[in-house]
Amino acid sequence: MDRIEISQDFVDAYARDGCVHVPGAFSGYWCDRLLAASERIIDEFKAGKTTAENGYADGSTERVIVNARYEGRMAFNQAVAYDPDFNAWQKESCAAELVATLTGSSTLRYLMDTTFIKWNADSDTATPVHHDIAVYCFKGSQVPSLWIPLRDVGEDDAPLQTVIGSHKWQDTMYRPPTSSLDTTLPPGYAERSEIPARIESEGAEWRTWLCKAGDALLIHPYTLHASLPKKSEGHMRIGFSSRWMGDDVKWAPNALSPTDHITDRNLLKEGDAPPDNQYPIIWAKH
Repeated sequence: MDRIEISQDFVDAYARDGCVHVPGAFSGYWCDRLLAASERIIDEFKAGKTTAENGYADGSTERVIVNARYEGRMAFNQAVAYDPDFNAWQKESCAAELVATLTGSSTLRYLMDTTFIKWNADSDTATPVHHDIAVYCFKGSQVPSLWIPLRDVGEDDAPLQTVIGSHKWQDTMYRPPTSSLDTTLPPGYAERSEIPARIESEGAEWRTWLCKAGDALLIHPYTLHASLPKKSEGHMRIGFSSRWMGDDVKWAPNALSPTDHITDRNLLKEGDAPPDNQYPIIWAKH
């Protein structure tokens, strides 16, 4: 397994800002391997071997799932579960140790992953402001997103942005961009239209993260974040986002959090830890 030394400065930055940039977190070996795997999945989709609606054209569900295709952007889910290169990264790289060290968790479970691809220079390639916690059926402060650019991300390549310190605003969650406005907001939620006023009232600032391939951003689950639109043509921006669960994560679904993917959802009670049969502990502090 790769090893990485994380100084206290990185730990403090994550706790203070709700996002930390770790330059060169992953070696060229892992970056090149994941990039090649991503390009293979993209090519298979473009060749008609997969469909956005049904996964692989042969009907198999034991494969990477392409969850969306738009003009100039697409995404695919669960690469770690179903692709050998991504699976090797989860098991053999420093990812788990990195996440655990920065969050202070003594154990880690793997939740899921999404790889985001953007290639057109178009305002529609921007990602609207949101925080990930709002849609999760498992909630806690230790369910972060580890975002890794597989190619360099400059100012014109739809870089990520975060609202510094917004992870501390845990009194309110905001409707996810994927949620229908017809769905009644659960208690403790507000509309995303209220986010700008909250940022202004808190005196918070946006930070834009320019990254090299193989860098890592660890984003707190409550941190408000977005991406700028892609402005450059001919450079496919590929960002691999994996999500992890630490010690404090508990079952807490609501009307905005899908649960169909949880095998034991009917057996779980609010406050239960993630079930070991579906989300085993894959890293523990010695």
